[in-house]
Amino acid sequence: MYGESMLRKLAQRTVPQAAILLYHRVADTARDPQLLCVSPENFAGHMEVLRSRYLPSPLSARESWQPGSVVVTFDDGYADNLINAVPLLRRYLIPATIFVTTGFVGDAKRPYWDELADLFLWSAVLPKRLQLPLNGQTKAWEFGLEGPVDPSWNLLDGTSCARQDAYLVLCDHLRLSATAERVETMALLREWAGRGCANSGERRFLTEQELRRLAEEEDIEIGAHTQNHANLALLSAAEQRSEIVEGRQRLQDICGQPVRCFAYPYGTRLSYARLTQRILQKEGFDCACSNFGGVVFPVVSRYQLPRFLVRDWSADEFASRLAEYLQ
Repeated sequence: MYGESMLRKLAQRTVPQAAILLYHRVADTARDPQLLCVSPENFAGHMEVLRSRYLPSPLSARESWQPGSVVVTFDDGYADNLINAVPLLRRYLIPATIFVTTGFVGDAKRPYWDELADLFLWSAVLPKRLQLPLNGQTKAWEFGLEGPVDPSWNLLDGTSCARQDAYLVLCDHLRLSATAERVETMALLREWAGRGCANSGERRFLTEQELRRLAEEEDIEIGAHTQNHANLALLSAAEQRSEIVEGRQRLQDICGQPVRCFAYPYGTRLSYARLTQRILQKEGFDCACSNFGGVVFPVVSRYQLPRFLVRDWSADEFASRLAEYLQ
């Protein structure tokens, strides 16, 4: 027979401690092929649900989480996190952690998924043919006189033209490429197109000044997300450490405060390794967030915290999904 104290301990280990939410952008846009955006109206509804039904908690307060705790996080460092999300977080008194890829700060570099979208999906004219070596084989597309893709198209809609197919194939390829190969492939594409891939302005990243303002917000914590949004599992130990440590150092230099939490780019179990977790622990990070579903139980490793990816749902749908998640 189990004693009362043993039953209590078993219950504590099997009751969800918290749910961590993963957002990327808060913006109204007609173009969202990666489904990264939640509209300000829907985001406000989400925050109202959290404030009225749950216990909004900081990521750094793990020791005080209890059943019903919900943590808000953002990945990448888009400018609309400051412009659109922060005022709503303030209104509903919701703390949040924003994981920033330092190579994107100030648009010094652009993520390949945004650059590919501007090139393949929205540009008015493309050369008629593209041929690229991918994974030891040659991949070719014929674009002919195809015009820009319907702005409402997204990656769940399937493909009906060469532009869409090229975009999805190259996104998948670059997601599984080491940083050097990714840089080389993007350079080949710019050369092929005969121009740089102009930024549409819809997907701007934080400037250094904006990042400092974000760090000054009382309930906002800044977290690290590597220098180059690297797929860490593809890198050597030295390369992983460089991406992690140098990315954090730049954040600390800009924000003037310690950075203690981390989020794995892509965040699937194939996007990092045990070695990555050991590096984070050795370098003094308190925790690391993934991008696979699940709630946080007391037995979950603090270097593999699961997150609940949020889409552009209405408040009612968000509430229903979160209730199901935390039941």
